Amino acid sequence: MPKFKKLENGSQIAVEDTGEPTTGTRRLSVTEQEARILAQLTRGATVLEIGTGLGISTRAMAETATLVTTFDIDTWVHENIFPTLQGVRTVVSLAPLSGYTFEVVFIDAAHDADSVKQDIEIARAHLERGGLIVLHDVKMPS
Repeated sequence: MPKFKKLENGSQIAVEDTGEPTTGTRRLSVTEQEARILAQLTRGATVLEIGTGLGISTRAMAETATLVTTFDIDTWVHENIFPTLQGVRTVVSLAPLSGYTFEVVFIDAAHDADSVKQDIEIARAHLERGGLIVLHDVKMPS
C-alpha cells in the first residue's frame, strides 16, 4: 500500500505518486470531512465512482454503500491503489458496466471543463431515475 502524507487542509497525497497522466501533478485526495459527507450520501446505495485517484473517497463510500464500483484509466492507480481496495469492484473500462445503473455517481477525475462534461454524460447514462450525481473540485467556467 502506498505511503500517504496528510496535508494541512485534511487532504492526502501519496509519497510515491508519479503524477496524473494528463497534468503530471500529484493526486490529491478528498479531505476527511469530504470523505465523511460521501459516506453519508452513499449509505445503502449502489455507487459508481469516476476517478479512483488515491482511493480515499472509494474507501469512505465502501464503508456505508451497498456496492462501490470505481473506474480509473490510470495504470499507476491500477497497480498501486486498486489492489488496496477491499470489497470494491474496480474497472479499467466502462464497457463491463454497459446496462448497469447506480443510485449515486461520484465524479472526481480530470478537472477540465470538457472532461467534466463528458463524465457528467457518462454519469447520466448510468444513473438510476432519481439518483444523485456528486462532483468534487471541478474547474468549470462560470
